[in-house]
Amino acid sequence: MTATFIGDVQVYWINHASVKLEGSKRIYIDPFSDTFTKNYGDADIIVATHPHFDHFDPEAINQISRENSVLVAKKGCDIGQFDFEVRIIDIGEKHFVKGVSIKSVHAYNDKRFRNPGEPFHPRGEGMGVIIEMDGTKIYHAGDTDMIGEMKSLEKEEIDVALLPIGGTYTMDVKEAVEAVKTIKPDTVIPIHYNMIGNTEADPKEFKRKVESSTDAKVIILEPDS
Repeated sequence: MTATFIGDVQVYWINHASVKLEGSKRIYIDPFSDTFTKNYGDADIIVATHPHFDHFDPEAINQISRENSVLVAKKGCDIGQFDFEVRIIDIGEKHFVKGVSIKSVHAYNDKRFRNPGEPFHPRGEGMGVIIEMDGTKIYHAGDTDMIGEMKSLEKEEIDVALLPIGGTYTMDVKEAVEAVKTIKPDTVIPIHYNMIGNTEADPKEFKRKVESSTDAKVIILEPDS
């Protein structure tokens, strides 16, 4: 299964951090050329959570964009190369785009470092997003560890959380389980694992641990690429 309905929104895991949401609008989050093996359809809205090449990929963005697409990109992304509407968003901001609410929240590493004192994802560089469309609230965590700011997400009443579980650059399975306990979403879909090196993880282990210790349901999707 490559997709599932959460309310009236169909959620596809393309691969890695790339996700497609199909509802009244078609939304792509972190489109990445290496995951785009076919035509997935033109985008109404594209979201880029941070400037790293596998999350902000101009080639992939141009592949799915059209004249009236809107790109919502984290502050710091190089957006000067697009000939359609681009909106820059920063932490704590909320934009309304084509009837869709997009809110930026923190995503960063405080446990995983490229070098001593140099996290792979410094605080403020990247974001997670809370997207509300057609009455469904979707949280895409971006590239992040389990961080203190996630405590504020319980009040958001998340319908589905898209959480990285691959470790090295993001939360691993153990941390992602703790994130579920903190955020308390209704449903969880694991992402960002088993595509690039050093992100190997077992989604079935994640599902067992989440469903044995929380009220959340885990849906494991197969990559749609």
